[in-house]
Amino acid sequence: MPQPIPVLEQYLYSLMTPIKAKISKRGISYKGLWYFAPNDKRLMSEMYAAGTKRMPFEVRMDMRDVSAIYYIRNSELIKIPLNVLITGNSDYKGLTMKQYEEYYSAKKKMQAKGRIDNEKIDTAVYANNESIVKSAKKNVHSRTTDI
Repeated sequence: MPQPIPVLEQYLYSLMTPIKAKISKRGISYKGLWYFAPNDKRLMSEMYAAGTKRMPFEVRMDMRDVSAIYYIRNSELIKIPLNVLITGNSDYKGLTMKQYEEYYSAKKKMQAKGRIDNEKIDTAVYANNESIVKSAKKNVHSRTTDI
């Protein structure tokens, strides 16, 4: 006969994966994701105390959904959602951790390729500007010799 679960939240929390998150004045971060709970006054004071440092913060995550992290305070399960005010954070809502990591690595590769492409464009623009200046110098020099 199965035993009833006395505190469902505690049971669910025990099934979640512990993660190594960091707390700072921007919120709680984990692998480029930012979480924030404006209603938790104690969390706000911990964020303020952290200042510019990134201090370890014990939380857990349901790896099936990166939309929130969880921790227990005063025997109560607290859910902290993604901070949608940080650009790009809301794009990951509803993704599993595996999907997020695949998406994040693909994004990093595209950004690296974009940096290389931008350097090539900058080089081409510089070479084009240099040829324009040389051409202008030749035209000015030929005009002054004609006079």
